[in-house]
Amino acid sequence: MGHPNFDYRQNAPLFRPPKYTGITLSLLSIFVLVSMLAVWEKMVQVPTLPTLKVIAWEKAKVPLEQARLAFQKEESCIVHATYIRNEEFPVFLNSIDSSSKQKWDLAILPHAKDFLAKHPSPGWVYRDIIAYLEPGTHSTPPVIQDGSSVSLDSLLNQSSQESSLSIAFTRYLRARNKGQVEFAMKGWTGVNDDPWARSPRFQLYADQKSQAWLEEPARSFTASEGMELSIALMESQNLNASLQILIQANNKNYLPDLVVFPTDLESPTYLLPYYKEVNFLSASEQKPFSFFIRKQSHLLKKIHKFLQFISDKK
Repeated sequence: MGHPNFDYRQNAPLFRPPKYTGITLSLLSIFVLVSMLAVWEKMVQVPTLPTLKVIAWEKAKVPLEQARLAFQKEESCIVHATYIRNEEFPVFLNSIDSSSKQKWDLAILPHAKDFLAKHPSPGWVYRDIIAYLEPGTHSTPPVIQDGSSVSLDSLLNQSSQESSLSIAFTRYLRARNKGQVEFAMKGWTGVNDDPWARSPRFQLYADQKSQAWLEEPARSFTASEGMELSIALMESQNLNASLQILIQANNKNYLPDLVVFPTDLESPTYLLPYYKEVNFLSASEQKPFSFFIRKQSHLLKKIHKFLQFISDKK
């Protein structure tokens, strides 16, 4: 019903809604979508994954590939592996002798420790044994001599920007619940190292009097092993009291992995159900301290390595 005093035919409205065709609406939708994508690209930055470059012995390719793929998935990184035969070892030798920038972050090769001793390079250091290849496991390679086993060693490039990732990958390969499983399935002899943890926490309780010779080596060792250090240095009375409280607690996971106890106090026999006393120094080197390793620690191998590290620094 129209208004009696207004003629729509003679008085056209000042504003008419636009008439959009299907093509116009489609183009408009595409324009809006492209604009949104452009804004989204600027807002969202895709993180760059750390990349590790490894050169390895081709005889170890099968277990290394399985471990490499699993490590990439677990640690959100990329591991590029180049496999070489025995006759191609000079390729690696030339790379470490060259003054140019190093190509690899980590080397996993047979008898690499001996190899590095014969061809020393300031940029490379021996790391650890990954596994052993026994004679007859595969077709006998030229590096097996006198029927002895071949050690698969790791070398770390000190100039690498991914040295922490190299250390982590080496520990992953040595872990009895990770890389060692793959090597064992292919007939290799393992090293049975500690279970895998990305940043294992080393808990150390010690008497305050041991700080001068203990704290700095502990920090240096854990940093080189990619571990976290939790160290508590206390007066003898407080150390004794703290340990007794922790022993009585229901949750024994709070017990430290290693205890350094002064020998001039009464022997802490209350530790023995959960700890084992070890002597790693000769009588001439012995300090006035006892060392107790927690029996259920997940770092038993690393603790023994740490005690050897202390001994070697004397």
